[in-house]
Amino acid sequence: ATSPAQAAGLWQFIPSTGKIFGLRQTWWYDGRRDILESTRAAYKFLSQLYNQFGSWELALAAYNWGPGNVKRAIERNEAAGLPTDYWSLTMPAETMAYVPRFLAVAQVIKEPNTFGVRLNPIVNKAHFRETYAKNQVDLTSVAKLAGLTTKQLYQLNPAYMRWATNPDGPHRVLVPLNTPEIFEQQLAALPAPDRYITVTNRYVVKKGDSLHRIASKFGTTPAALKRLNGKLISKRGYVAVGKSLVVSRSKQLVSGDNSVDIEKLANPAAERVAQIEKADKEKAVAAKSTRKDDDNDKVSKKYHKVRAGQSLYAIAKKYDVSVKELAQWNNLKNKSNVQVGTKLVILLEEDEDTKNTSRTAKASKGKDKRIASKEDSPKKNKKERIKRISYEVKRGDTLYSISQRYNVSVSQIKTWNKTSKNLKPGQDLIIYLAKS
Repeated sequence: ATSPAQAAGLWQFIPSTGKIFGLRQTWWYDGRRDILESTRAAYKFLSQLYNQFGSWELALAAYNWGPGNVKRAIERNEAAGLPTDYWSLTMPAETMAYVPRFLAVAQVIKEPNTFGVRLNPIVNKAHFRETYAKNQVDLTSVAKLAGLTTKQLYQLNPAYMRWATNPDGPHRVLVPLNTPEIFEQQLAALPAPDRYITVTNRYVVKKGDSLHRIASKFGTTPAALKRLNGKLISKRGYVAVGKSLVVSRSKQLVSGDNSVDIEKLANPAAERVAQIEKADKEKAVAAKSTRKDDDNDKVSKKYHKVRAGQSLYAIAKKYDVSVKELAQWNNLKNKSNVQVGTKLVILLEEDEDTKNTSRTAKASKGKDKRIASKEDSPKKNKKERIKRISYEVKRGDTLYSISQRYNVSVSQIKTWNKTSKNLKPGQDLIIYLAKS
């Protein structure tokens, strides 16, 4: 769980304090969530606080509020001639509640019968053991070797924020104590997955831009832009001013201290699907030599007869094109008044998806909301190239935080799980990731 103050993990370290106590935080790995490392850091931190303030109440208050704040509160009471124990200090409401709650829970655990509480006994023995891989490993593969689900493995190893361990370490994996000894040999034999990630390059649409113009500017095609951007581009090739379009993707090597802009990271599962689709298309073209390379990039010409009361703006809006484009196609000025009865040329971009859906588009506008883009649908070739994991929603999780953890988009999670933006703790989500 992550608090509003960005505290994370079992011991709720904020980023800065975590770094002070040696908890590494990278794109791949967050030491604040590491069960072993965060516990060692918390023990060290609490011990220092107790030695500094001389009481566990003040140590716990400093753990929650910060040692500097507690020190200043003590100094204020000393200056005013007031007691300096925890109960006499003026502190924020959160800290004033934090310590009594901690002490109350400790007392209930110590004497459950006194408070009418029944606690199931926990045997005082280890429940998991440490294992080590020689290099970065895919966590889904590790789970299979250990006889666990991916969800169970992540519960023991919540520090790993992605689909694999950190390329630069640690390569430690916690597994149940009863995991067969042969697991270590199998783990050591696992190959390192691909260390490259896909980075997107974007372009913000400006007034006067058209899909053809943007494609030409970046050396690509309108059809390729449509495949990359899905619903951002209408079936007729229109895209709204201000929208951020993906214009290209490239591979970039990631290290443990990765400096890649996370906002630019593309979904690896969607990228894999796109590569598969491209390969399938190339095979189909080779099999049918008569088929032209630009089948998915045709422009159809239509005519519109101007009716009374219609303006260039109204006609352009009807066909999802800009007034400037409409004027250029018909040798008109942008503010020209068109005469009733005039036939205007309309050029519409048409790809395979458009041809297959154009007959029913007018009768089913509402269906657009149910049509997922190719990037959102992992079903094609999933059995062969895409892996599926299950993620249990935790308190404080959002669709955005989960999408960042697994490097997928919010819309993809919604599509895969047919869910809205409201999540409930304990809810299981299906996530599709590309196999390395």
